[in-house]
Amino acid sequence: MAAKYTTMFNTSVINRFKQLDTPFYYYDLDILRKTLEACRSASSKYGFHVHYAMKANFNTKVLDAIQFYGFGADCVSGNEVKAAIEHGFGKDKVVFAGVGKSDKEINLALDADIFCFNAESVQELVIINDCNSCGRHDSVIGAFR
Repeated sequence: MAAKYTTMFNTSVINRFKQLDTPFYYYDLDILRKTLEACRSASSKYGFHVHYAMKANFNTKVLDAIQFYGFGADCVSGNEVKAAIEHGFGKDKVVFAGVGKSDKEINLALDADIFCFNAESVQELVIINDCNSCGRHDSVIGAFR
């Protein structure tokens, strides 16, 4: 008896793939939207704030979908903070969680008035505080890992 296989893509999609140079990325935005809706539904029950790891994917359509569902951006570098803000994520939805943040990156995030820094140590909090010494912000939200 021959095994039956379930395919992820229909024949027309597979034929379209054959015409593309490799490697390439294919994003099923319908599956992404269903996943984001399920995540939003589950997280809203508890008041959780969901942040998408910017390092995972910078594709504009993916980021648009993530923003549409109200999620924030989890950034691990100053360039990701900048990219999140430029893409339209609200400053109140941007978290800077990178390790080994440079003073330049910290200042960029302070200037952007992001929501929160995730700090790896008390020493890192001192550096963030020192970078804010000119009083740009009355308070800076920090979280420890």
